[in-house]
Amino acid sequence: MSEATGFITFKPMDRMLEVLRDDIHLLSAHQMEMDERITELENRYSEEKEYYTIREWAQRIGADLTRTLENTLMKWATELSIVKGVSIEIVEDARYGVANSYHKSILEEALGVGDDE
Repeated sequence: MSEATGFITFKPMDRMLEVLRDDIHLLSAHQMEMDERITELENRYSEEKEYYTIREWAQRIGADLTRTLENTLMKWATELSIVKGVSIEIVEDARYGVANSYHKSILEEALGVGDDE
């Protein structure tokens, strides 16, 4: 401590070490955040897909749907999801812009057929 000012005087090396410690702390926090994001992405793509659009599900089970049947199934799946309290997700769709995506258990019940995978 400097007797003239009453403050602690830092040597240049002490200040550099303090800055480096702060930088290491920030980098460590950033690395932890990135690790969490990577884990989330890995989990998202490694787990079995649970939600499908009507068209995706029909393709998955090998069904050829007319547009009328597709609309009817969409209504059934929506009603069934509401009754059972299962969420309906909105996803991007090349054909429609956006489309409803239903849990596979709802689609199995609405279409009366399960997934063979």
